[in-house]
Amino acid sequence: MEPRREPGGAEQARWKSLRVLFDEVVELPRAERRSALERACGADRGLIEEVLALLQEAERGDDFLVPPAGLRAPGAAHVGRFVLERMLAPGRVGTVHLARNVEDGRLLALRIVALESVAREEDLLEPVARLRGSARSLAALDHPALARNVESGLCAWPAGSDRSALYFATEFVPGASPLDAYCRDHALPSLRCVELLLAACDGIAHAHAAGVVHGALSGANVLVSVEEHVHVVDLGVRTVFPGERPPSAVGDRIALAELLADLLARAPEDARWRGPMRELARRAADADAGDELASVASFAASLRRELDR
Repeated sequence: MEPRREPGGAEQARWKSLRVLFDEVVELPRAERRSALERACGADRGLIEEVLALLQEAERGDDFLVPPAGLRAPGAAHVGRFVLERMLAPGRVGTVHLARNVEDGRLLALRIVALESVAREEDLLEPVARLRGSARSLAALDHPALARNVESGLCAWPAGSDRSALYFATEFVPGASPLDAYCRDHALPSLRCVELLLAACDGIAHAHAAGVVHGALSGANVLVSVEEHVHVVDLGVRTVFPGERPPSAVGDRIALAELLADLLARAPEDARWRGPMRELARRAADADAGDELASVASFAASLRRELDR
């Protein structure tokens, strides 16, 4: 299969629309993608089918990346001292690859974020400065619920392109599943779902205490290993984007509250826990929540009080 090329001329606007729509729905459950596209595209059935076809190609692992399309051959592409073996997932924030450290052979998860908006070398100063500060903070984190950051830096992507990219190498958790999918697939009761979410809250509270905000928390980057250990990934990625307002700790608390509400909605019925927990999730999802829920640490403390009752 010939790899897709980013077109020019009159096709450029349509290609950009495809990429934007792809990023918006790629992390949604398959059953929800078409309805989301119909809301976004209206009567443009052709555009909907094109996006769905691209999603199918990405899931099969065919020659498709959004963006860019330069690192497709397994084992052939390098980022610094890492060899990319295969893509693990496309996403709203770059692409995640399984990579091998050529120095010690260890496998890692490598997220690469293209800096498409950076056209001049001097415009790299802001994201690189943010990256250096974020890397120092990430290296200081030490919590069992946080995926360990191994290295981050600036690289060229793809080979021969004048575009730059940022990369984040973190520990690889084989066989891990997103928290929401893990709870659903294992039909976990509400109580166990809350306990797993609490582990993520503890990890994020530890990061906040060290000055690190996640900024993109969702069910997709709170992973559960086969041993049922929680690993929060993608820490620090959002903090380095040029031209963006730095993410806030309040945003992380809201994201965790929304994840809790989603977990409770999907978990098997357990009236002892669901009612009070749903109310707590609703309050914590409010940006103006009171002092009792002002931080992720206080949100976690409130969850534990509910469990104790």
